[in-house]
Amino acid sequence: AQDGDKKIEFFVGKYMEVDACNHFNLMGTLERQDLQGWGYTYYTFKTEGQVMSTQMGCLDDTKRTIFVSASPEMVRYNGQLPIVVYIPEGYDLQFKIYKAEADTYRASENRTK
Repeated sequence: AQDGDKKIEFFVGKYMEVDACNHFNLMGTLERQDLQGWGYTYYTFKTEGQVMSTQMGCLDDTKRTIFVSASPEMVRYNGQLPIVVYIPEGYDLQFKIYKAEADTYRASENRTK
């Protein structure tokens, strides 16, 4: 697939031991800045480590270790340019690459008289 047919989604977080029934999100901000004269953007992730979660009462004390991340960032993929992300020590960066299908679809028309 061509670079124009791809997007990359990246997210910063860390593995944490949490309960088995709630959903968790890392609080933090991803600041986007242009690197003047170089033609690309870099990101700085800032967090104080707070985690938000749903408040469901779990039936038992079962624990699980999951990657708790902040809100993801979705950007166009360009294999010629790096994606630079500065993150605090102890955190990880994960990403997914999305590829568009070659087919183009047409929405159906819904006309009323």
